[in-house]
Amino acid sequence: HALINKYLINYLNTDSIRKQFYKENTGETQKFLALNVIRNLAISFPKLDEQQKIASFFTAIDQKITQLKRKLTLLEQYKKGVMQLIFSQEIRFKDDGGQEYPKWEKKRLGEIAEVKRGAASNHLKYVNDESKGIRLLRINDFLSDDAVYVEDTDDIKRFRVRRNDLLIAGTGATAGIVFIVPEKFDGLSYSYNAPRIRVTNAFHTFIYHYLKSDIILKQQKRLFVGNAQTFLDTDVIRGFKINLPSDKEQVKIANFLSAIDNKIDHTQKQIEKAEVWKKGLMQQMFV
Repeated sequence: HALINKYLINYLNTDSIRKQFYKENTGETQKFLALNVIRNLAISFPKLDEQQKIASFFTAIDQKITQLKRKLTLLEQYKKGVMQLIFSQEIRFKDDGGQEYPKWEKKRLGEIAEVKRGAASNHLKYVNDESKGIRLLRINDFLSDDAVYVEDTDDIKRFRVRRNDLLIAGTGATAGIVFIVPEKFDGLSYSYNAPRIRVTNAFHTFIYHYLKSDIILKQQKRLFVGNAQTFLDTDVIRGFKINLPSDKEQVKIANFLSAIDNKIDHTQKQIEKAEVWKKGLMQQMFV
């Protein structure tokens, strides 16, 4: 019986087959799959014309996923390029009457925002039961969903976030990345390694985008302290140089960049949805 390569590739990529291979892996430091295990693998396959249909079907799904990934890459490249032009003022927005906005002012972040470190380890008493504590907000909470809880002591009440505060990763591999606190995290305590930036004299979304720009990334690289582990001191964060437009231009820039972010998020979700759908179909088709 003949086997079509594309059919076989999809068959071998199903979870059930991968689990079988994983069980058969040998070796302590480096996993190794013996050839006789691969040779003795039992494969179910239909007649050639049905294999061809299945292979073509999955090829079409793969092409769609590839197109979406290409779209995502282009959107990310476009955003990066346009941010560079906007924040270097090579592109300027105009008001609704077509008039230019006022000149941008030179500021330091500490002049337009309050920067404060969160609760250090000596303030924290971790609890396993979430009903007996409060969620501690860390940078990791924006990257994955493994919440940790601590006792809600008087000591920790001093470290709270509000919706639309910014948190910046202060240490480690993620140092410098920034997130806006969403409504669901409002009122939580936050970690020492995620300093809070509470914007007081500017539009928080504009500052969020500005802090993600190459202008700030270059400043960060020069100002990181610590050799073994990257660390951003709060005085360093307060000292970030910001070119600040008028309030109305800030809003216009922020809305423009947030619209691109929404397209990026939507495309990422489409990719994830398509990959999950493909995985489910493969499991059903190749049982």
